[in-house]
Amino acid sequence: MWFNNANVCVHQANTHLGFTHIVMEGFVIAVHRHLSQSHPVFKLLAPHFLYLIAINERGVGALLEEEAIFDSLRLRLVLMVLLS
Repeated sequence: MWFNNANVCVHQANTHLGFTHIVMEGFVIAVHRHLSQSHPVFKLLAPHFLYLIAINERGVGALLEEEAIFDSLRLRLVLMVLLS
C-alpha cells in the first residue's frame, strides 16, 4: 500500500506533470510565437494546446507548492511511520 501511494506521487509529479505538461508548455509557446494562426500545423495543434498552460498552473500549485498535496502526504507518512 505504501509503495503504491509513493508510486502514484512520483508518477504525478515527475512523469505526468514533468514529462508531459511542462515539456509541452515550451512547444505551446514556440508554436504561438513562430507560426501564424493560418498555418496548417498551428490549426492541427491548437485544439490540443487550448488549456495546457492553465492546467500547468493549477497542477504546479496543487502538487508542488508549499503546503500542497505532497507536503500533506509526506507529513502523513512520517506520522504513520513514527506512530507504528
